[in-house]
Amino acid sequence: MKQKIKNEAEHEEHKTSDSFIFTILSHGNKGIIYARDGARGTPRVAATANQPEIPEKPPTGCLDIEKDILQQFDGAKSPNLFTKPKIFFIQACQGRKYNLYL
Repeated sequence: MKQKIKNEAEHEEHKTSDSFIFTILSHGNKGIIYARDGARGTPRVAATANQPEIPEKPPTGCLDIEKDILQQFDGAKSPNLFTKPKIFFIQACQGRKYNLYL
């Protein structure tokens, strides 16, 4: 899946598009998305008073939302989308708590 995201970010046809929308629906955990059946990930290391949150390397079969998705569409890695609006819809649970609000 990482390669498919990278290929999409570098796609030549984005030169003529006005904007970009990315959608993914999956299961996940804090900061990661399970990218294949059976994947289970460790959440990010929680922040402490002396140290900010540190992302752990996602296990095999998982995507880090920031590194593996969002950063692939920045100006350096996706020059054909530079200056164009980008919208990301990511539907994935981020832990074991139930949603209390709609």
